[in-house]
Amino acid sequence: MVCQGKSSRRDGSAVWGAWFLYGFLALVILSGALLLAASLAPFSLVKPRIDALSNDGKAEFFTAARYGAIAINARYVEALNLRGELLLRRKRTDEAITVFKDVLALSPNNLHALLNLALSYDDINMLDEAIERYRAAIALYPAYADTYVGLANALLKKEAGEEAVAMLAKAVELNPNYLEAYRILARAHAGAGRNAEAVTALGRVIDITLDEAEAREAQKTIVSLRSGPPQPLRRARAAESGGARPADAVAP
Repeated sequence: MVCQGKSSRRDGSAVWGAWFLYGFLALVILSGALLLAASLAPFSLVKPRIDALSNDGKAEFFTAARYGAIAINARYVEALNLRGELLLRRKRTDEAITVFKDVLALSPNNLHALLNLALSYDDINMLDEAIERYRAAIALYPAYADTYVGLANALLKKEAGEEAVAMLAKAVELNPNYLEAYRILARAHAGAGRNAEAVTALGRVIDITLDEAEAREAQKTIVSLRSGPPQPLRRARAAESGGARPADAVAP
């Protein structure tokens, strides 16, 4: 009888031990599930907005996937930036401006948002607002060449060519192989009748570009500038030769 009692106690202890282990494992699994759900909750809130914007199928799938991958970051600043970019590509500029302002409310020194906000204003010809944002970005990140190019573009639209040239000179000082800066610089010099300077800038375009058609066109323009009176250059389109707008760069 004594042996049976000891055996029963051992069996009872084993049962309770097993239940304790199962309970502990269940608690761990439940806690993990709750943490995962909490981290993914913000994406569940913004995903319908992505779906509403993604109306051309596979082309937007990867954008949405990237959006989801970073939407769980603290305060979701980069997710908001991506949403603003997508709105801007859809020409929903007013909505994009609101989003970029929201980003700056959360992160006042966010270069990505500042550049995209400047570009948004530039797109709707609010040049003073664009220039103000570009100058703010330069004050915060003076070594970032893209900002000078964006500012130069806005200044050229306002016919402030001399300051635009100074901004472009700073951009190529920071990045000696900045192709788009040399394109714009050539146009600015030619428009001001400075053919020799335009030829120098076009020579750098030929040195840097990987587009043979662009190089041939630049060479023809050099011949024309050397043999004829000053003449404006037509604006090089970044999309034709693989260039990117300043705000497409990710903030450092």
